Amino acid sequence: MMRRNVAWGLAIVDVVTFVVVRLIESSPDYGALILYGLGIGSFVSVGALLHTRVPKNPIGALLLAAGTFAMLSDAIGTYVRVGLLQDPKWAGAALATSVGDALFFYPIMITLVLIPLVFPDGHLPSPRFRWVVAITLVGMVAWTTGAIFQSGLDAIVLFAMLVSFGGAATAISLRFKRGDPVERQQVKWFAAVVLLAAIVPVGFMMFDASPAVSEALLFIGILAMLGLPVVIGIAILRHRLYEIDRIVSRTIAYVVISAILVAAYVGLVIVIGGPLGDATGGETISVALSMLLVAALFQPLRRRVQSIVDRRFDRARIDADRTTAAFSERLRDQMDIETVTADLRETIHATVRPDRLGVWLREAGR
Repeated sequence: MMRRNVAWGLAIVDVVTFVVVRLIESSPDYGALILYGLGIGSFVSVGALLHTRVPKNPIGALLLAAGTFAMLSDAIGTYVRVGLLQDPKWAGAALATSVGDALFFYPIMITLVLIPLVFPDGHLPSPRFRWVVAITLVGMVAWTTGAIFQSGLDAIVLFAMLVSFGGAATAISLRFKRGDPVERQQVKWFAAVVLLAAIVPVGFMMFDASPAVSEALLFIGILAMLGLPVVIGIAILRHRLYEIDRIVSRTIAYVVISAILVAAYVGLVIVIGGPLGDATGGETISVALSMLLVAALFQPLRRRVQSIVDRRFDRARIDADRTTAAFSERLRDQMDIETVTADLRETIHATVRPDRLGVWLREAGR
């Protein structure tokens, strides 16, 4: 009970403090307030949930720590922004800036290095990864020292980051290769969201070429990062764990379909717009015809692409459908109740993977 009260109490304090501090600003950015608040809320709430449900797994405490450090960094940044506008300026603004910069580094390293190293069971893949943890901690201390005392420790920080991120990626890869089916599904959840969040730097690089596309990519990547704690919670608590294959399959399928339809639309506008544009004096007819043809292509294209993608990324569902269909065929010719019951159990275990299974049979005469 004490553990639960402390974890949820800290989570509530973090969220309330963040909102109050942000509202102190004379003209707060409500978009950033909502987005950043949701991020901190997801980290501390999922962290508190995991800390109370699976207390032996340190990932809950790490999520709580990441959310708390993010809140403190933002609170200090608000103090600096507001304090510098006062006359006289608030005391310690320069030092607060350095401390805020130092604390901002902590949530990044906790989320992208320390959590992947112990995900999902809370233990390192092997004792050799203790060196990665040690180097990560050295890098965090070097970053803090450099930020506060303005000392040149960039080389140490860079080396520590390279080793840390490499070790985290290696740990996740080893878990997927050596893990059992459950652990592989857990790793899939984590990897899918991390890969989606990785489009954030792509969005930054595309800003000059296409601001609209850049903003869309940044928005998707930021949402993925905000949802990372939720995905970690799903993986560890195993709630709807096996839905990840279906989610990945649907995402890839609709991305491919969208790309094909956009290319088809542009091609049709160019091809049809040539002769019809001269005849009609405009592009209205060519655009309308292109849209109609693309709309007609959607359903057959969706079925075909979805079937191809499912065979590659959603084998579990296809295998389950085949297993169920095979059971239905056998059931037609089978009359022995014990054989049917045994076959039913095997089919359910192969398709649904329940933790417990019971078969109730009505007694004769009822």
